[in-house]
Parts: sequence; structure tokens; C-alpha cells
Amino acid sequence: MPELPEVETVRRCLEPLLLGKRIVSFVCLHPRCLNGGIEDYQKILIGAKFIATARKGKCLRFDFDNGYSLYCHLRMEGKYFFRPIEGPFDKFDLLRFGLDSNEILCYNDTRKFGRFTLGKTSESETNSPFAKIGPEPFILTPKQLHASLKNKSIPIKLALLDQSIISGIGNIYDCEILFATKISPYTPAKQISLKQCEGILNAAKEILGQAIEEGGSTIKSYHPLNGVDGLMQVHLKAYGRQGQKCPVCGATIQRETLGGRGTYFCPACQNVKPANLQQKPRIIGITGPIHSGKSTVTDYYVKRGFKRFDADKEVRNLYRKQEVKAKAIKLIGKDAVKKGTMDFPYLRNAFALHPELKNKWENYLYPLVKKSAKELIAKYDKKTRFVLDVPLLIRAKMDTMCDEIIFVDAPIETRLTRFGDDEIAKEQLIKINAQYPLEETKEKATRVIVNDSDKAALLKKVKSLNLD
Repeated sequence: MPELPEVETVRRCLEPLLLGKRIVSFVCLHPRCLNGGIEDYQKILIGAKFIATARKGKCLRFDFDNGYSLYCHLRMEGKYFFRPIEGPFDKFDLLRFGLDSNEILCYNDTRKFGRFTLGKTSESETNSPFAKIGPEPFILTPKQLHASLKNKSIPIKLALLDQSIISGIGNIYDCEILFATKISPYTPAKQISLKQCEGILNAAKEILGQAIEEGGSTIKSYHPLNGVDGLMQVHLKAYGRQGQKCPVCGATIQRETLGGRGTYFCPACQNVKPANLQQKPRIIGITGPIHSGKSTVTDYYVKRGFKRFDADKEVRNLYRKQEVKAKAIKLIGKDAVKKGTMDFPYLRNAFALHPELKNKWENYLYPLVKKSAKELIAKYDKKTRFVLDVPLLIRAKMDTMCDEIIFVDAPIETRLTRFGDDEIAKEQLIKINAQYPLEETKEKATRVIVNDSDKAALLKKVKSLNLD
């Protein structure tokens, strides 16, 4: 996924090519990448002139002369191409901005994860994607970082990936920053000292600054613009170097999975103790929207010897417990339980009318599900392999338990054939999906499978992941 240096490079490449040009047409071939309706984008963008570009963390902003801004998050594989007005176009050119210079600016995204949002420029820091992003390393102080970390038990590796704490750092530069500061990625964030916070920020400024000057790291499919590659990858000292000698001490760089992210480190320089390494069962999390094919993927791993934790089954077990039913009555109301049984139609209606009740109930229930999963896993040794079938893996905060997270997606047509093909079924599916943290889950997944064909094709994709 493009990180701060890569996104800044994209901004620097685009700015001189866009400023002063007007949008004369706007075509969207994938409406789901827009937060809002296509008509609103056409109304605001057509006729608007590019007057400035900006970036915060991993998010881009294009400012126009009509007082509006367009925000773009590239996610994993978003990129821009300028094409002749007559084409040809690529099938993954999801957005086409026709310019008065007789060329088309295309937003290309093979995974279709990127997202766009329109907003008033004057509200950039109060009501926009920028407002939800934490400060960048260049302006964050050691005291501020230390204050944000002092109550967090998660490993520092994962804390630095939290964009609400510090923005712009992704997995590549996270590994490089911790290597430079000689901090173990497994160190609980709350144990990081003020002096170490100062070292983290100094290293972040130096490494990110160098990466910006080098045009970012061109790894896999990232390219900032037509025919342009970054060069920072040749300077990486830890990321992607597993099995090679540490450039500082000569020990062997290792790779472990931490919180679903590939983590590269020198066990000697960063004082990573053997006890911190993979001493638990291997865990694969399976998640995705309803009727996307998650069960097929889960069954694949079960047939290959994985133990299964079924979150839906565990929830049903929890609903039979008296203490859970008593809590439902207390949090939701006395009608949540009828004749000693949870009243699911009532619950669905109550949650639809009162989202705050749904949040309260989830905050109570999900920790119980996570606890049950941990108790089951604790019964087995590190040679055991587990698959967690948890639709709301991220919301339940069970993603940090996983070595890999597989997101199973499917076109709406595929899901409707399983859910029902009438208008009422479609409406129900849309409502259910609206409650699912789709983008957050996709972003945190380590593997993504699109179930757009038959079962055999889906299983072939699962096998190609080579996780078993």
C-alpha cells in the first residue's frame, strides 16, 4: 500500500500537470469508490479548475476554484494515468476526468479499494477525511506521541500503523523506523519511553524525508505516474530482506507476522527475544460481507487440518447463557428476551431504530467472543493451525490475533443469488452491508479474494495463496 512518501510523490507528479486546468467531463465506472452519488460529483466537478493540491498522511486533496475539494485515498493499488482523449482506456480505469487540455486523467485501481470524497475546502480540517487523520511525524512532538502510547498495550509495531495516532506510516516504513531505533516491534506501546518516542520521530522524519526525495519505494504494483518508479526500495535495510545479513551487525534479518502484517527485524539489533516469536498456533482469519463465500474458504482450510472457530456458532452459544440474556435486558430492554429466549426480530428492529443500542451490545458481546476464541486456541500447541470464521473480525478487534487475514469479496449479483433475487432481499442485503466495515476490513486484510465465478474458481484462488 502506498505510504506517505509514495502519496507525496504522486501529489508532486500530478500538481504541475493539473493546476490551471478545468474538468470538462467526469465518468465513473465503479460508483462504490465514491462517497456520494455520481450526479453530485458531476455537478460540482464539471467546470471546476484545479488550483492546488495537498496531502495529509496517505490522503490526497485536490482543491478547485469553486470552493470544493476532492479527497482521494489510494488504498493498496490506486494510481493515476494521463491518456489521450480518444483512449484507449484500461478496464481498471475506474474514474475518468476529462480536461480542457484534450486529455483524460484516469484513476486506475485493479483492486477497486480506493475511495473519493467531496467536501468544502473551508471544512478541510473540521469535516473531511483530513480531519480524521492524526498528525504527521514532521509536526508531532515526542510528548504528544508518548501521551498517545502510554495507555496502549498493543505492540509498538501496530501502534505506529494506527493513523489516528501518527499518520502516513505504513508497514514498509514502520519496519524501517523500528530497525533504525533498535526497538523490538513486539514492545508494548505503553513501555516506549519519551526518549524512544523522540528517536522514533527523528528516524521517521529522516527515513520518510529520504523516501520522498527518492520518489517512494516501487514495490509490486506501486508506480506514482506513467513510467515513473521510486528508488527508495534500494535503501531499505529491513523490509523485504528476510534471510539476508543485517547491514549493521551481520545477524540474519527475520520475518514474522504480527497483527496480520509481515514484520521484518534484526533479532540482535532490536533485541527480539525468542519468547516473542511465533510461539502460538498459526491463525488465519476469514472475513467478508454476507454471502461472499467465506464458508467455502473456511471449509477449504478445515479439510487441510485447521481447527475452526466459528464466531456465529459461539454467539448462539452465548445467547443461551443466563448472564448474557440478563445483560440484554439491561442494555436493550425487557422485550429483548421472551419466554427465556433471545428475541431476534425484536433485536434487529431495536438496533435499526437505535444504533447506539447496537454499539452498546457489540461492545459487550464481542469481547466475550474474542475471549472464547483465545481460550480455545490456548488449549493447543504452536504446531496447531486455526482458522477464525468471523464476519466482523475487525469490529470485534480479533484481527490482531491473526497471522493472515483473508477478505472474501463478491459482486452484489453473486451474493443476491444466495440471499434471494427479489427486491426485498436486495434491500435487506444492502442494509446489512451498510453496517459492515467494508473499507476498514479490506485495508487491514493481508489477502483479498474476489469470488466472481464458481466454487471451483474460488477454491483455486484460495489454493494459490499458499497459506496452508
